[in-house]
Amino acid sequence: KVGETDNTTPSYLDLRKILFKYQQEYRAFFLEVSSHSLDQDRLFDLRLDGGIFTSFSQDHLDYHHSMEEYFISKEKMANQYFIPGAQLVIPKEENYLKEKLKTAKMAKTLQERGVKEIPFIFQIPYNRRNLECALEINEIIWNDFAKIDLFELKNPKGRFSVIPYKDSLVVIDYAHSPEALER
Repeated sequence: KVGETDNTTPSYLDLRKILFKYQQEYRAFFLEVSSHSLDQDRLFDLRLDGGIFTSFSQDHLDYHHSMEEYFISKEKMANQYFIPGAQLVIPKEENYLKEKLKTAKMAKTLQERGVKEIPFIFQIPYNRRNLECALEINEIIWNDFAKIDLFELKNPKGRFSVIPYKDSLVVIDYAHSPEALER
């Protein structure tokens, strides 16, 4: 809930206000950087210590008009906004991204990390891949994985929110593209 905004990635001015407001309170700031914001240069002069490219699908072709335009916008994260030496992390299963982003670092799988038990929410493949990437970037930044209790992690509201109802489970998710709905 740190600095709620109307967009996935706030405007440059709103983002700067949020960063200024919380700079004394937090050591790190994680941000979902949308392809729209990259295309519109909303990060302007901000530089990132690293990033994650979780997947690539037909999510935003209403805005980008082609897969090539969409990819060029997404690629700007690393090409334009990374500090020198920053790493881009991708899931091991994303073969298309492996081929296109040859310098990207593959996230270790939970199995490779020796994790035996995982919470239900991370048994869903896309949540597991996102977690693996988040753990990888965490390790790059802080060199520490052991202190993270996976059972304490919670999904944001509306991101595969599971609600018990009688003998069933109801799932609420922001999915809106054909691929997201399928997953």
